[in-house]
Amino acid sequence: MRIYGGLLAGGAASRLGGVIKPLLQLGGLTLAEHAMAPLCGHVHRLLVSTDQHEAFAPLGLPTIEDGRAERLGPLGGLAALAQAIRRETADPFALLTVPGDTPFLPADLAIRLLENALPGTVRVAAFASHWQPTIALWPGETLAELPAWLDGGPENLSIRQWISRHPHESVEFSASPSAPGGDPFFNVNTPGELETARRHWATRER
Repeated sequence: MRIYGGLLAGGAASRLGGVIKPLLQLGGLTLAEHAMAPLCGHVHRLLVSTDQHEAFAPLGLPTIEDGRAERLGPLGGLAALAQAIRRETADPFALLTVPGDTPFLPADLAIRLLENALPGTVRVAAFASHWQPTIALWPGETLAELPAWLDGGPENLSIRQWISRHPHESVEFSASPSAPGGDPFFNVNTPGELETARRHWATRER
C-alpha cells in the first residue's frame, strides 16, 4: 500500500489578518516546511491542499484545491487530496495529513501513526487525551465516501463527526520540551501564538 502525505493549508487565517499562514517564517523555514518534515522519508510523495497555487509554488509540491465555492474546511481538503491520489493510482493507499500551522510536530509522528495500523481504521494523533483530528492516517477506502458525505450540507463538515462514523483509534503522544508548553501539536492561529512560537524557537537555537 502506498502512503501519501498531505499538508492541509486551506484555512483563511482570519485571526492573523488573512495572511497565508503556512508560509509564515519560523527559524528560517516556513511553518509548512516544519509541519511536513516528520513525513519526509515515510510517504510516497507529498501534496498540498490549497487554492493558493502560486504562493505555494516555491515548495515544489503539487497543489490541490477542492474546487467548491463554499468553504468546506479540512474535510474538503481531505476529499480533494484523496480524489487526486485516486486519479493517479487504482492501488490501495492511505493518506497521512498534517495542518500547515503546526511547526513543532514530533519527529516520530509518521512512524507512530503508521506502525500497527489496521486496514480501514483511521488513526488520530492525540495529546493529553485530546484528539488532533487533522493529524491522522486516513485509509483510502474511508475517504472514498467523503464527497457524497459533504454533499449532505453544512451539518456534515465536522471532521470529528466524520472520524467517529468509521473505525478509529487514537495514538497518544507525550509532552515535548521542544514545543511551547510541551504541546507537540501547538498551532499558530493568532499573532500572540506566532510570537510564542518564534520566542520558543529562538530559545531552542541558543
